[in-house]
Amino acid sequence: MCEVLKEIYRKVYNEPFVYDNLDSRIKLQKAVYLLENMGVDVGDYSFSWNKYGPYSLGLDSDARNCSMKDEQKISFSSTAEHGFEKLREYINEQIGYNCTQWMECIASLHFLKNIYRFKGTQLMSELKERKPYLSNKEANERALSIAKGIKVGV
Repeated sequence: MCEVLKEIYRKVYNEPFVYDNLDSRIKLQKAVYLLENMGVDVGDYSFSWNKYGPYSLGLDSDARNCSMKDEQKISFSSTAEHGFEKLREYINEQIGYNCTQWMECIASLHFLKNIYRFKGTQLMSELKERKPYLSNKEANERALSIAKGIKVGV
């Protein structure tokens, strides 16, 4: 699983995964969460709410156990490759935040909308309350538009 996670990270963010880097860990969590919600089978990870949005303890454990051994070539399904491409598109649309915050915003809005079932202004109020540092209204509206479009097979 370790090689798969590192390759997913590389394909989405075009940089190597470094567990000791908090931004890398946050971005991996958000990528896997969003990919799973697009219907990409990444692993058996369950997500709950955390300071940085959707978080999987199992995913963190797998990522922590990644060693720095030689990379192996990993092949992915066309569904997974499509998911990676969509995430790269979302990253290219980022406004108002750095990449880590942007992915955190999209994943958090998706989680709050689909797991906690917040809607409309209540959804944005909840994001603001839980994550006051994600306060760019224009960026949050764009992130919500993206989050609403994330569905299995899309």
